[in-house]
Amino acid sequence: MTRRGGERVLGPYAERAGWRVVEIDAADRRTPRIFETEAKAERYIELLLAELSHEDHTTEAAKNAYRVHLKSKGNKQDSVRQTCWAIGCFFRSSVSLAILSEERCIKLYDDLRVRPMKNDQPLSVDSHRGVLAQVKTFLNWCVEEGWLKKNPAAGISGIGKRRPRGKSLGKRGNELRIKQTRAWCEMALFRAHRGDQAAVAALVALLLGMRASEITSMRVSDLDEDTEAGDLLWIPDAKTPAGRRTLEVPHVLRAHLLACAEGKSADQYVFEAEDGKPHWRDWILKNVRRICRLAGVPEVTAHYMRGQLATITAERGLAGHAIAATLGHADPRTTMHAYAAPGSAAAGVRRQGWRVLNGGRR
Repeated sequence: MTRRGGERVLGPYAERAGWRVVEIDAADRRTPRIFETEAKAERYIELLLAELSHEDHTTEAAKNAYRVHLKSKGNKQDSVRQTCWAIGCFFRSSVSLAILSEERCIKLYDDLRVRPMKNDQPLSVDSHRGVLAQVKTFLNWCVEEGWLKKNPAAGISGIGKRRPRGKSLGKRGNELRIKQTRAWCEMALFRAHRGDQAAVAALVALLLGMRASEITSMRVSDLDEDTEAGDLLWIPDAKTPAGRRTLEVPHVLRAHLLACAEGKSADQYVFEAEDGKPHWRDWILKNVRRICRLAGVPEVTAHYMRGQLATITAERGLAGHAIAATLGHADPRTTMHAYAAPGSAAAGVRRQGWRVLNGGRR
């Protein structure tokens, strides 16, 4: 591989004694080195190539530049953090972009799929495929910056089937029926009446279908008034244009949100951590599951509540585009295929039809 100033490195080559790497300097002098394993030889080449040319970009340096780029685009802090975490999971150590190949990226993806992560378990199919998608976008950006000639991960396909019912609906056995959802809601309201602000935040996930990051980033100024104080909620910062929306706050939730905002300045967070900063989005997950335990129902995720709202409203006959607008989706098909439970839209149509046949209005 040719380097700046005529410096090159060749290998690794398999030999009886191990794996040989050949360094070639600007004067064409060759220095062989032997390593016990191919992995050690490849790692040495990576470090050497990064050292030989300061003009080279490494994955770590590119990731840091990408972080600045995402922030300049206006991406939310949580989104930028999640993206950089995904890139870091894929590239566990800094690698020179100059030596990235499809074969190397395949090896890195294979390692990601089987590597123990949280609770000593490998990532789920949805998670490792999501990481791969983030890495592809990152490497496409590196191509646009001129640091890569082509995206070495572009041809890699995600392995495994995603959960067929959509990420928001959870695994079988971790779902809520209507009666269980009512029990959950009653418990959350009971806790909210006792001043439990975390229970109010959990209620927002179900009753407004908001993303966890949207809930934690809510500011007092986002609560607005049309006919009654706190009856509107602005969501000015979202990960997509469709996510920037205004929601009508259910009457049962208004007083609790106003209580959480009471005494705070307009730019403070409605749900504020002790240091005055927003909670990390896992705080919503933690409290949704806490209410599940208190209510004696299966534990679900905060994102599940978005799917549950889509399911319930679809079964009551609300149009798909209206549900999509509530959840902040640009395409109603995303809402109905990945969030609402299968058959919920059909149930809504039957319900509306039966109502018309009985003399009611649609």
